[in-house]
Amino acid sequence: MKQPPCVPSRKTASTTRLHTPPRRHPLAAAAAILVSLCLVQQLPAQAVTTTLTDTFKTRPADNGQVLQIDCHLVIPASMTAGTLHCTASTVGGPSRSDRDLTLVLTIRTQGGTFTETAYRQHVLLPEDSIQVTAHLPFTASQGSFTWDVKIFENQRNIENASRSNPAGRSIKLVTGEPSGLAVARIVDSSVNSQSTTSTSDPIWFYAQLENNSPELSALNLPNAIPRGAPPPITTWDRTISIADAAEDWREYLPYYLWSVSGENLQEIVGQRPRAAQAIAQYVACGGNLLVHSVDQVEEHRSIEQLLGVPLAAPTSTNWWPITQAAPNQAQVPRELDPQDLAQQLQQPGFQRQHHLGGIVLVATHSVPGLSPHVMRFLLVDRSPLSPSQGTDTEYDGSWFWLNLITTVGKPPVWTFCATVVLFGALLGPGLLVLTARLHRRSLMLFFVPVISALATGAIVLYGIVHEGFSTHARITSVQYIEPTTGEGFAWSRQNYFSGLPPRDGLNFPRQTYARPVYPIHQQTQQSNFNSRPSVTATVVEEGDQQFWQGWLRPRQQQQLLVGQPIQQAAFPIAAHANTKPAPGITIENLTAYDVPIVILRGAADDYYVTESLRAGEQISLTATNRIDASSLVAKLFVPFAQQVPVEIQGSGSLMNFGQRRNNSGSFSGPPPRDILQMAFQQFMSDKLELPHFGIATLLTQSSAVKLPLEGQSADNLHLVVGVQPW
Repeated sequence: MKQPPCVPSRKTASTTRLHTPPRRHPLAAAAAILVSLCLVQQLPAQAVTTTLTDTFKTRPADNGQVLQIDCHLVIPASMTAGTLHCTASTVGGPSRSDRDLTLVLTIRTQGGTFTETAYRQHVLLPEDSIQVTAHLPFTASQGSFTWDVKIFENQRNIENASRSNPAGRSIKLVTGEPSGLAVARIVDSSVNSQSTTSTSDPIWFYAQLENNSPELSALNLPNAIPRGAPPPITTWDRTISIADAAEDWREYLPYYLWSVSGENLQEIVGQRPRAAQAIAQYVACGGNLLVHSVDQVEEHRSIEQLLGVPLAAPTSTNWWPITQAAPNQAQVPRELDPQDLAQQLQQPGFQRQHHLGGIVLVATHSVPGLSPHVMRFLLVDRSPLSPSQGTDTEYDGSWFWLNLITTVGKPPVWTFCATVVLFGALLGPGLLVLTARLHRRSLMLFFVPVISALATGAIVLYGIVHEGFSTHARITSVQYIEPTTGEGFAWSRQNYFSGLPPRDGLNFPRQTYARPVYPIHQQTQQSNFNSRPSVTATVVEEGDQQFWQGWLRPRQQQQLLVGQPIQQAAFPIAAHANTKPAPGITIENLTAYDVPIVILRGAADDYYVTESLRAGEQISLTATNRIDASSLVAKLFVPFAQQVPVEIQGSGSLMNFGQRRNNSGSFSGPPPRDILQMAFQQFMSDKLELPHFGIATLLTQSSAVKLPLEGQSADNLHLVVGVQPW
């Protein structure tokens, strides 16, 4: 591999990484990050979190006071999202007045789509205070990019002109396949946050164990750990203290799993409620939380408070003893009594699904015969989704083309053909008749070019305005909603086509994760760059809102991958058991519209499937087995499956007008890794896998995911999942 030239940089970088595995392991093929004078090297694709720093001073303000700005740019290996931690400190004593500051982080990509995104956040430095810290999440970019931080006050750049670090410093990042195995932990304040070596927490990466290991036999997992796996990894990708625990779920998102002790979790829930809420939202979006050393009833109560649902309530019957987690083995749910939790946890542990993610409880030090290295396999086996793997790419192959708005974006070819026919059939004979009656054949020299120009202008004008100036949208989402509380989480693919983009742009709730997604060929085809050589967007976080300004372009198909917590939403289906006339369940459609597909699972391996459930309708269902249910679901879902428009597959592509057909029509590249695609494969395919008492419904309308601007939406598809024991 040819190394790019080194570009000197005055930024400093500190990097923590996991233990390097042997070359024979397949994960060792991808590249990771090493930032030292912009030196690019080939490293294994184990999780690496890079921290880049920058420090500068501002010009004196009107009151003569100078600020020192300390920036720390945290870039996780998964490239899902990064965070800028910026501290503005006064020089020469407390602030003499209130100072309204604006922090601007600019990310400029150097390959693929050549985007430039500015992230803005308003920060208030109160009078008599010494410093203020801002946390600005941003969407990390795969490949090469530069970053720059500026500070504005009263809309004026107050950066010192003699700043030693010039703007536009280049930090070269090379990533192969982004690692989705990043793991992190939260420790008490007495532990060094930069330490990565663990002496007490369980490390669950696979060990070099044989399939006939006594530990595996005790767990009844004969095929969990492959032969010849590398030795266990004893370092963490990231370690933070309780005091530094983030209050924004997006900062937890890039990591596959977070570990915390029961005692520390109890402290977070009691003293840092907003951080606890962020951790719960991280699990809800598909993350994994391992709570170890849980042996006190008070610690159990803190988990209840974190989830918002009592563990001993009927909704908590999805806790499974790990010792019974044999492949293809039906399990019977059990309820946990808080009083004897410590006794229950003398077994290897318990785990349950919470929204789209999972939580594992394990009594680390009191479990005989259990190697903590197998814990990762248990999590991988049970976690339905992995947001760190499904949201970390800007290029997702054919999934971009599967989500196009098919009713717009086509040139008016037939209108043009009809105009040409009318022009040839009527203009020539009509002008001949007219000039003959006027006895002025010479007027043909005037009428022909004038009428041709008018017809051409009319065709061009029609091509611009025939679709109107409104915004069209298409939303495909996966939602998990807790039926008892109405809370949940939604991942959505939002496609936009705007005739005249609104000046205000897109308006999301503040804690929304949004990433632009592009076709795969824009990264792989160097000779065919995006028709927009520079995509400039400004993301403003202000109050409780997040604004995307300048991102929408007129009359272009643009897509965002969006993750949002759901504060309150009604679950569309209610279910209860019945015994007459035959054992089964009765379900009711609680919405005001028809539900195309409903799938339920009982306490064992009993599945219930129905279609076309009308608004307010109640029906009784009898059980079927998983194989028959999977086959039926795959058949019912065919009419709703996303399809590439037929126009884009032909040699005369209309929807891909202006692009090379050999790049857009072949759909080459890796298979889709979109988190929505993974969810649809799990809940709406022949690979059906529902949790016990799980309900999956397919909707064409949903109020849980709202458009961030005024517009028209069509061809929407929503997969709503929940757990409701009956």
